[in-house]
Amino acid sequence: MSIFDTAFNRPESFFKTVPALKGRQMIAPEDCADPANPPRRMYATGVGLAIGFLLTGELSVAQNPEGTEFTVRYPSKSLGTVIGVSRRPPQGAGTPIQWSSNLTTPFLHMASACALTVASGLLDAAHFPLTHAALRRVAGLTGFPVRQDELTRMAEQNPLIVGAIHHLSDAVYSEASALMGSRAVVASQTQENRLPTLTGVSPQEIAKLLGVWREAVVIPKNTPKEQLFRLTHRGGSALLVGPPATFKTTAARKVAVARQFPVVEMQGNTGVEDRDLLGTFLRAPGGETTWVDGPLPQIFSYAAQGPVMAIIDEIMRFIPETTSIFITVMNQLDYEDCELLLRPCLEHPSLKLSPAQVQEELDLQLPERGERYHMLKLPTGDVMFALVRHFTWVATTNLGDSYIQAAAGLDPALMSRFDLVIEVPRADPDDVLPIYEFLAGPHPDLARFAAELEDFSYEEMKEDNGLFKSPLDPRKMIAFIKESRGLLAEGRSFNEAVLMACAPTVVPHVCPRGADGVLDPVALERIYSIVTDDVLPNY
Repeated sequence: MSIFDTAFNRPESFFKTVPALKGRQMIAPEDCADPANPPRRMYATGVGLAIGFLLTGELSVAQNPEGTEFTVRYPSKSLGTVIGVSRRPPQGAGTPIQWSSNLTTPFLHMASACALTVASGLLDAAHFPLTHAALRRVAGLTGFPVRQDELTRMAEQNPLIVGAIHHLSDAVYSEASALMGSRAVVASQTQENRLPTLTGVSPQEIAKLLGVWREAVVIPKNTPKEQLFRLTHRGGSALLVGPPATFKTTAARKVAVARQFPVVEMQGNTGVEDRDLLGTFLRAPGGETTWVDGPLPQIFSYAAQGPVMAIIDEIMRFIPETTSIFITVMNQLDYEDCELLLRPCLEHPSLKLSPAQVQEELDLQLPERGERYHMLKLPTGDVMFALVRHFTWVATTNLGDSYIQAAAGLDPALMSRFDLVIEVPRADPDDVLPIYEFLAGPHPDLARFAAELEDFSYEEMKEDNGLFKSPLDPRKMIAFIKESRGLLAEGRSFNEAVLMACAPTVVPHVCPRGADGVLDPVALERIYSIVTDDVLPNY
């Protein structure tokens, strides 16, 4: 069939690195679509291009509600957008399927015919059953949608995918040639201004037709700050877990400010001892000693008056002996247990308190029956109590083997004290962008560029075969903005400045190194292609 002849000779432009998907490769007998009617047994690269466009989402499809008309659009370097139209008669009518294209070449451009057949197999299983089944077989192996480089890589590594694409190529050619040979399909040309107005077929609908759609579990948006905000209303504890520079501590501070809570912070460090948290005696010049509260008594003093936020930053950088103090102070006691501990102290003869005074002191330190309390014992012998609902404990840490910590992991007893474990995978853009804009100064595009580049790095990390070792974080983007501003001040153009600034700030962070210490060249090429192809064209 002459309309498809060039489909076999077309230079391969999609699966360039897959030898078995180059032009005029023989199809194995087991991969033939219709053994009873073998018109050709070679792989058609023109069909492969249409398959690739469909699986990567570059082939867009639209149809009418009745399913009797559809269009395909796909990119062409030499022709711009190629458009194909398929019209089939209502069920039972004798008129053949009509194919047309916006191309001016005689009859119908081969590539448009391939695309129309592939789309027909997707949408019209009744007339193209072999193509429809073969499409679902390929998509079941590759998924949909899939990036071109990932699709090519899978085809290089999995012979089953090559066989499935050969099978699909044969199905497309067999069914289209049979239908056109019987005049069940008639091809012609059309003008773009005469194209029907149809509804686009969404990627979700295409995935369903390909048999690869899985209903995703939609988790309502629930940001770390929103979770902390709710926690402050009832009191409790949360462990914020995430990579460095995701603004975990900043998120906690912002919530405290919004709730108008006093904040007391404790910074994790291997040199911190119990006395640094509890307090210590200091000797005055005259020889007298004075007790000075540490952060924990300060927290309890605030909590005795009302709500307070206690931030334990980098909790795993404390040595285990020090973190044990948090196990004690975050423990919860009911009113009766607190009274049993406190009453004997108040009734000690040395205090000389009357029963009424003892009860008054009990009511002062334990103001509400039926409530739960935290307790703190001080080296002075004093004991402090405060209502659990007045405390919001927020600890932050990085979990994972790539982080150097003072302990291999959190003590299970301490871990059990946290009501919430909140994942913070990246900094909130609402917190980050104002910082970028401030640092960018008279170059607002630089702030937007940094934010967009950061977004792209996170998208790359989501890919199954992503090349980066880690995404960009605000600290790296702040360094990038400062370096870019320095280059702009030297008179460099915007493009020059951002490309030069990437080398010392962005590249070493995202690109892994080989055993020889050299940056991975594939990852290096990828980050610069994101900068030049995806981000820079917007500026």
